[in-house]
Amino acid sequence: MRNDALESSPPTEFEFSAPLPPVDLPIVLAASPGILLVWTQIWLAFGILIWTLGRALAPGYIGQAIVACILIVPAVWASWQIAVRAVASERELAATGPE
Repeated sequence: MRNDALESSPPTEFEFSAPLPPVDLPIVLAASPGILLVWTQIWLAFGILIWTLGRALAPGYIGQAIVACILIVPAVWASWQIAVRAVASERELAATGPE
């Protein structure tokens, strides 16, 4: 029983996907509305979080600067991931076509 669970059988059906097209201007322009929408939400939340936590942490701009230094890395990473995934989605859609 244990050996049966570890053995893998070859797939019965192969699915071949078309090669992805290169990233060019139409693909980036098609992905840009979604990217800008999510980026706006990320950076507005980032600004509000800096303002609220910074004021609670220390008076003036010192608390805001501390919170901004801590939270800038996740905000930039999230923005980058949104852009990469949106462009990858548009590339895949361009390769397969609308269904």
